[in-house]
Amino acid sequence: MTSTDIENERAFFDRLARLDSYCENTESDFAEICHRLLDSYGQLRILDVGCGLGTNSLRLARMGHTVIGIDISWEAVKTAVRRALLQGLDAKFLVQDARYLSFPPDSFDLCFCGGLLHHLPDLQPVARELFCVLKDGGMVCSYDPNALHPYVRLVQKLRAWGLGRKRHTKEERALTPAEIQAGFAAAGFKDFQFQTMIFLSQKKNVVYREILLLLLRIYYRFGNGLGKGNALLMSCIKRGNHRSR
Repeated sequence: MTSTDIENERAFFDRLARLDSYCENTESDFAEICHRLLDSYGQLRILDVGCGLGTNSLRLARMGHTVIGIDISWEAVKTAVRRALLQGLDAKFLVQDARYLSFPPDSFDLCFCGGLLHHLPDLQPVARELFCVLKDGGMVCSYDPNALHPYVRLVQKLRAWGLGRKRHTKEERALTPAEIQAGFAAAGFKDFQFQTMIFLSQKKNVVYREILLLLLRIYYRFGNGLGKGNALLMSCIKRGNHRSR
């Protein structure tokens, strides 16, 4: 990405933050994500990468984890800091680009990427940074739109045709397990696991949300394999020494 692309991306997310228009997941969705990905772990030092308004960071802090949230958007980070103060939670927030992290090697037990990867044109720069800042045995967890799901593919087609809402970044797209694994395996990650779940933003209109959720559940019941859910969950592990940036 060029410097202009990065500034445009920052401006896009600044605008979302000012409008309070981030598509954040519900409490029940997040509880399900944690149940699937984090239940077997104790208290962790977590980097929330692309933290947005800090919703997931604060949820993780409330669970007893030590959390640092980073985001490219100044407006989002300001909101996250304010929310942490109002809720009395000890989570820290910094403005950083996930492709250029400032943390020393072996700083975190887990890197959490909630809806981040599908905004990136190339996953390898971020994967290399996360590999470096994770401790040996540390894990990356992520969720993004699932390119194997029919509904997600339809939304992508509508966007390509210039239809539907235009609240998306230049590089935004749905991801396949193969694409994610290729980017992170090149950085040295191993032990990949992929799951799917039904995910809907809590910002959607209630009636629209319930109708869409019903349709997704019907497909989830009869769908096959990784095409079942519209959200793709991934976890992978760092094995071995850190790599230089």
